[in-house]
Amino acid sequence: VVMISVDAERDSAPALKEFLGHFSSEFTGLTGDPQRIHEIARQFSAAFFKGDATPTTGEYLVGHSGQVFAVDKTGNLRAEFYDASIEAMAGVTRALLRE
Repeated sequence: VVMISVDAERDSAPALKEFLGHFSSEFTGLTGDPQRIHEIARQFSAAFFKGDATPTTGEYLVGHSGQVFAVDKTGNLRAEFYDASIEAMAGVTRALLRE
């Protein structure tokens, strides 16, 4: 599993590692240049936005779509999940791993 963060300002490599460690030590977190992240998101039709910072704390929210994408070994998008069950995602993942 690879998760690409859309908030490079807050999601450092250590922060991503800690967050993903709650799920599996085998998950990988990526982030990078905001322009490149926008390009990747656009390729997958994944929407996200950064809210306005509060004047007192500077805190902001990041909203994003909730898709999960399954990409095969050659980098081709093979499935896109919205509110799918774990069983459905696991089934597709197993099928892709068998290829």
